[in-house]
Amino acid sequence: MNVEAIDKMARLVPTISALLTGFSFSMITRLLFQEGKERLTTATLISFLASGAAMLVVTFNSTYLLITIAVSGGHIGPADSAAGIAEVIIHVTKWIFYGGIACLFTGGALLGWLQSKAVGIFGTVIMTVAASAILVTILLLGV
Repeated sequence: MNVEAIDKMARLVPTISALLTGFSFSMITRLLFQEGKERLTTATLISFLASGAAMLVVTFNSTYLLITIAVSGGHIGPADSAAGIAEVIIHVTKWIFYGGIACLFTGGALLGWLQSKAVGIFGTVIMTVAASAILVTILLLGV
């Protein structure tokens, strides 16, 4: 992966993951004061905590790469090993991002069940379709 591609990715991902982190933490705040349905509330809270933590890691890693590129004047490092390390960070960050999205979808589906059975079923179906669409995109594009 060349430096230009890493630079483009590093500029886009922190914004997206930071927005998703904010959403996860707003849901965590809401769930901390939720009354009733203790097990379901706890499961939903754990799902959003996992999503928020994953998105924070993605934000940090992407921002770190962006700062490294900016400070070095467009170069990852003097040696090829530094570029290899950057590629490993990108690969790991990508899978953490996917896990965070999965936890976000799970939390969204569980939120419906906190409201009612009908909203839970509808929310689960919608989240499953959305997750499936993302999975198909990942498989087709080889992302």
